[in-house]
Amino acid sequence: FTAGEKGVVKVWDVNSGKVTLTLEGHTVGADSSEAVEEQGQIINAIYLSQTSTIVSLHADQTILFHSLKTRTLTRQFIGYNDQIIDATFLSPTATTTTTTAQTDSHLALATNSSLIRVYDATTLDARLLSGHTDMVLCLDKGAAGRVLASGSKDKSARLWAASGGSDGEGEGEDMSWHCVAICEGHTESVGAIAFSRRHDQSSPSLRFMITGSQDRTIKLWDVQSVPLSSSSSSQPPPRLKSLSTQVAHEKDINSLDVSPNDQFLATASQDKTAKIYSIEYSLKPGKGNAKGDLKLVATLKGHKRGVWNVKFSKFDRVVATTSGDKSVKLWSLENFACMKVKLGTLLTFEGHTNSVLRVDFLNKGLQLATSAADGLVKIWNVKDEECTSTLDNHEEKVWALAIPSHEKYIVSAAADSVVTFWEDCTELEEEEKLAEKAELVL
Repeated sequence: FTAGEKGVVKVWDVNSGKVTLTLEGHTVGADSSEAVEEQGQIINAIYLSQTSTIVSLHADQTILFHSLKTRTLTRQFIGYNDQIIDATFLSPTATTTTTTAQTDSHLALATNSSLIRVYDATTLDARLLSGHTDMVLCLDKGAAGRVLASGSKDKSARLWAASGGSDGEGEGEDMSWHCVAICEGHTESVGAIAFSRRHDQSSPSLRFMITGSQDRTIKLWDVQSVPLSSSSSSQPPPRLKSLSTQVAHEKDINSLDVSPNDQFLATASQDKTAKIYSIEYSLKPGKGNAKGDLKLVATLKGHKRGVWNVKFSKFDRVVATTSGDKSVKLWSLENFACMKVKLGTLLTFEGHTNSVLRVDFLNKGLQLATSAADGLVKIWNVKDEECTSTLDNHEEKVWALAIPSHEKYIVSAAADSVVTFWEDCTELEEEEKLAEKAELVL
């Protein structure tokens, strides 16, 4: 076999001198510049006779494993991620019998690249999703993690689904990802994206999706017809139409979140405000009969600088916001029934020394996890506004924070290209304290 600068491995018949097999698998972005092509060059390649596998090492620190038996890419390791901008967990192989501990089996990362990285959270086997023509800025999951949505600087959003391994017993090598829908219509970068949250656990489905852009608008999309699994069909993915478009803010929109009951949308912007919109979405029998609209309910004012992130609690009628003013605010949302929402800041959390970029709820809404431009991740008790833990493993801004449904660990990812898995050691620490007390008594 031979391997070279084009990133391709060729297997030759030594008798006839002809190529019998060509192995391709190294994915490059839409930018076909010389620098990008150089990254795909193969530096070294070896043959593993025990498994009949050819392993190739590429210039961009990617290692590919190609099986000669199945003639497919069976494993891929990515050695360098560059700056990581967003992350979300996925459950592409989840079924009705899948336990909570088995969900969120994969982790998707957006880096300063047009390629999306999807990792198996256990084996770290990775796949690269190509389709965007510019840097991917935001990610979200829908249908209980079966579908991935991405927004990009190319002014579009794409929906992705997996094929293979859908029975819950398939190997990662059987799984591939394909774009199943495209949303176009924004005039600037799509920097925020959110799926509908409400779904039947026994039969996950999609309803709608909302995108936010640098053009200061939000768009509501009907995605109920998008498939939850993909095929390697040569047919181009369908282009969806928006149901509603609203000018939402005076500056860039940084974040979106949909309430657990799908009734409200929260937006966050560089104009120092967050806003709450009511979501009106209905679906009549027949294809293409969805109707939807977004109506402003209230504006959350109080931050002194741009608002970076917004998140609804799954357990209480509150929403959290983070800002460039180094604080996190928790807002109360009352009187949902009459649509006259009384809003007021409940609590303010201060402790980061730079812009707070991400927030999420933990422990049934009793705790908050935050990440910031100071390189730190902090855990807070909501009740007393106290920081209980400061996690330090990054040297740059921590743009991404992802928490699986089982909450056994949290993941932070930063501009230093490092992804950190933080394990919950609360029970272990309590056991150690009890053991120390017992020793003192003895």
